[in-house]
Formats: sequence, structure tokens, C-alpha cells
Amino acid sequence: MKAPGGVEAFTLAAVELAGGVVEAGADGLHTVLWPERGSGDVTVRHLAFDPELLDEAPDAELVSFASPTLERLLRETTASGRVARAFLDTVAIASRNVADQLRRAYRFLESAWTPQGGRAWWVPAGVFLFRVRYLSDAQEEDLLEVVVNLTAGRLLRRLGDALDRHGLLADPVEACPMMAERPAAEAYAVARREIEQRLSAPLGSRRREL
Repeated sequence: MKAPGGVEAFTLAAVELAGGVVEAGADGLHTVLWPERGSGDVTVRHLAFDPELLDEAPDAELVSFASPTLERLLRETTASGRVARAFLDTVAIASRNVADQLRRAYRFLESAWTPQGGRAWWVPAGVFLFRVRYLSDAQEEDLLEVVVNLTAGRLLRRLGDALDRHGLLADPVEACPMMAERPAAEAYAVARREIEQRLSAPLGSRRREL
């Protein structure tokens, strides 16, 4: 059985984090004890992560991007306090070279133009913390961080430098608009792929040492 990844891995981890239990079935098909927030009741639910599995498990809920099950899980995970939002303690400063770069990049045959001042936007970034557990003769744990640009879906390598330089505030210094965010599950998939690639080399070294 292959290890879950992407939306499947996020969903199973979130269910367990909320106090639920996951029983693995076939690849992409799981039975979970789902704790209901507030009431303390537990319901048995069958989750499928591949549409083709619905033929053999017609009572299963399909979990995919924007599905009701995944959206509910994201809301409950956010409400649990595991997700927080903060802003860099800084203001937007336009680079002196931006106007010159724009002027060189765009040329018109029969007209001229002068770049004007731009509008500042907040760019959302998601910081994902992964707890990595190495199991051998001695159990070791590590906490690894992956930062994803939630608008473009790309990795951010230098957010730590900005945090060290500016720090964080609960509210923004400037009331600038926020750029649109991708679904959290998509960003998590990007972060998980990065952490898997980052761990491939040290895991190989550990296997050789055993």
C-alpha cells in the first residue's frame, strides 16, 4: 500500500489531530471515526480519495479539492486554533529601480509613457510545520518548516529573513488589500512535496547507517 499524499495525507492527519481514528483500507479508501465538534459524539465515515473507488464503496464520501467534506475539515481545523494569521511589521516601499525597469521592458512605436506609482498589496504566505519522527534503535523527532506563497503556489525561501528583520503584528500597519489565496489543501500539497524531497537524502543516509 502506497503512503498517502496531498489531500489524502492532509485529511487523515487533520482527522487524527482532531481526536479521530483512521483505519486504512485499500489505497485511497479509509474508514474514520470522526469526532463532532461541540457534542463529543463520534460518527463512522468512509472517505474515498479516488472517484473510481466509489464503485466498490458507494457509501463513501469523495474527498477532493473544494468538496464539502474537505472544506468542512479545513474550517474545523482553522477554528481549533492550530491556524493563526499575522502581518509583517513593515510598510510597502517602492524600489527606485522599478520605474526604470518598466520603462526598459515596454516600448511603443509611436508613443511614450511614464510609469506611475503602484498600489501595494499584502501577499499571503502559509507556514507549514511538519513533525518528523525517525524510528530506529532510538526514536528522534524534528520540526521542519515549509513556507508557501498562497497566491502563486510557490515556495518562499527567505521569509525567515523578513521575519527576523521586521517581526510580526496581529494587525496590518497599512490597510492594503490582500491578494486572493489558493485553497489551503493546495498549499499543503506543495509543502508536503517539498518536505518529502527535503527528507529523501537524510532518510537514505539513515538507512545506510542502520
